Formats: sequence, structure tokens, C-alpha cells
Amino acid sequence: MAYPIIIIGSGFAALQTVKMLRRTGCTESIELFTAGDGCEYSKPDLSHVFSKDQWPEELASSTASELEEEHGIKVHTNTYVQNINHEAHTIKANDQFYTYSKLVIATGSSAFVPSIKGIDNNIIATLNSLEEFKANKPKLDEADHVSVIGGGLIGVELALDLAKVGKKVTIIEPSSHLLSSLIPDFVAAELQKSLSEFDIKVFTNSLVEKALSNGNGTMLFTNQDVGVYSDVVLSAAGVRPNISLATESGIATNQGIVVNEEMKTSAPDVFAIGDCAEINGRVLAFLQPAVMSASVIANQIGGGSSTLRLPNMLVKVKTPEYPIQLAGNSVQGTAKWTADIQVGGMLVKSYDKEDTLTGFICTGDQASQAFPMLRELNTAAN
Repeated sequence: MAYPIIIIGSGFAALQTVKMLRRTGCTESIELFTAGDGCEYSKPDLSHVFSKDQWPEELASSTASELEEEHGIKVHTNTYVQNINHEAHTIKANDQFYTYSKLVIATGSSAFVPSIKGIDNNIIATLNSLEEFKANKPKLDEADHVSVIGGGLIGVELALDLAKVGKKVTIIEPSSHLLSSLIPDFVAAELQKSLSEFDIKVFTNSLVEKALSNGNGTMLFTNQDVGVYSDVVLSAAGVRPNISLATESGIATNQGIVVNEEMKTSAPDVFAIGDCAEINGRVLAFLQPAVMSASVIANQIGGGSSTLRLPNMLVKVKTPEYPIQLAGNSVQGTAKWTADIQVGGMLVKSYDKEDTLTGFICTGDQASQAFPMLRELNTAAN
């Protein structure tokens, strides 16, 4: 008896795996298990749903039944996978056992919500999924004041989106400047200046130490003795890979589910992909790595020998009034920067101790330099 390929998850990485398997001629049965409704949507679109006045239903591009018909698969919706027995090649889901030939874990990640003394974590909003958007849209629509905890990529994009629809937004960021893991402080200063034009307040070097809530709103108190009133507290303090299922099943995990360059885990016939997977010590929560990883998995399942080779990837910060595009590493290990600073934007190049180009940042009018710079960076890496 031929057993199906089973995929746990229904996000971008899971569906890319389905599409790549079919694109490469795989005719085996594929069954997808998801705790949600299994609809397809673009997660990056969540960063601008308020300024575009979008509703959750508008973001869904395909329903589970449409995916079944289009790709010839079976989607188990509202089905919670309880454990994996990789020795028996089975999973247990909703108290039923299913046998697989190959298993792909694409369980994604969950929004990190910091513990704040004085309030229940359950009242802190997150926007890391379509389900979370559905749950939190009503109170965010009604809110006048929103505090965003975290000034990274998602925090900045969400803050700007909410400010564009008239919300009074405050960003509380523990690092010394916005996007601290991606850009140096002198680039972040220009970004913060752009945000101030939308009356977005930014408190850096700040941690929320406690809060007082009266049921109508919340007052946050930081380590800088600053009080910030909020109708809604929104956490954008990063994500954590969903690895508990793998860990409890005896599959090797670290920050994420550990995979090799063939996207294989420590268990036979088990792969991992997307926000939950860790390769070479890194969890790459971006779309391009998921697309390339899906291609490798499809090739491996088909009997090929593909391995994952990731080039430098372009990252776009969705702040249209001050566009930022970057690639490589312009923060950690940087020995020097060179900057071409114009009135409308800047081009920043970063170099290591050997004077090798390691990254770049293009902002404003200089964003048009991104693709030529990406070619230059990938040439330097080779």
C-alpha cells in the first residue's frame, strides 16, 4: 500500500511545497493537516491591512476546497496534530492515526508576547496570522491610541499602517534604534524622522516594566520612567518557531527544527521548512528561502540530490514614504561603512575587516540602486 506525503501546516511554506511537488511531476497522494481553515493568503499583506481598509475575507485567495481541487490534495482542516512517531512513520491528529511515506513539518512561528507585570498577556494583540487579524481587527479599529512593542521590521510597518488611518501610535523598542538588527543608527535616524511626520512617537532603549489597566485602556510604564497610554497594546516583538511538536517527538531542535542542506531533519523521511526550520544555525523567516527550500524538498522526495544554496536576498521595508531596501549584513561584524548621502536618500555599503562588501542599504530615491547592488554583493560573496 502506498502511503501519502503528509504536510503539517497550511502557511506559505506548506503550500509552496505542495505546488513545487506538483510542478515537478509528483503524482503521489498529498495530505495537508492544519489546525485552521486551510485558506491561502499572503502573510506580508497583514502589514498594510488598515491603510488599505481590508477585511480578513479579502485576504484569502483560495479556500481549502479550492486548493484540494487545484492541486489534487486532501486538506484536513481544524485538525490538531498531537504527535509524530517517526519510527512508525505515523502522526496522531484529532485522536486518529495516519501513516506517511514522507513527512514535511511546516508549523511556522508564533508571535512572541513579552510578560508585562500588571496585565494578562491574553489582552495583548498580535497580527502574525490571518486568524489573529480576524480576532484583533475590531478592537484595533475602535482604538485611538495604540502602543507597538517592538521596533523591528514588522513593528515599524504596522505602526505606520495604523498611523495612516488616524491612530496615535507609539513604538517602544528595547534597542538603541529602530531596525537595529538590520540597519545602523544613522540610517534609522532618517527612518524615525519619516515616522514622526505621521506623529508616531518612538521610545528607544525602553522596556515595559509594568502596566495598569482599568478595563477601558492601559497605561504602560517603561524603564525610562515614561508612561504611555494605550487603548490597545500590540506586540511586534518578534516570533518564535513552533518546534514543540518536533521536540516532543524526539526530532532535533535548537532555535528551530534543525535541518541539513537537503532540508532533512534528524528523523528519517522527515523534512522541515519555513519559519520553523533552522539551517546552519539560522531561522530564515522570509519568503524567498521558503520557495527555494520547497524546491529542494520536492527534488529530494522525487529521488534527486538538490541542496539548499541561499544567495543574499533583498529585503524591502514597507514604508513607502521612506522606502528601504537592503541585503547582506550591515550590522554584525561590520568594520566600516561608506555612505552616499543625498537629499532624497542614501546608499550605504558595509565592509568587513578584509574590505569585502558584506551588505548594503538603499533608502529613499536611492532605492533604485538595490538590484545593481544585489548583483555586486552576490559577486563579492562568490
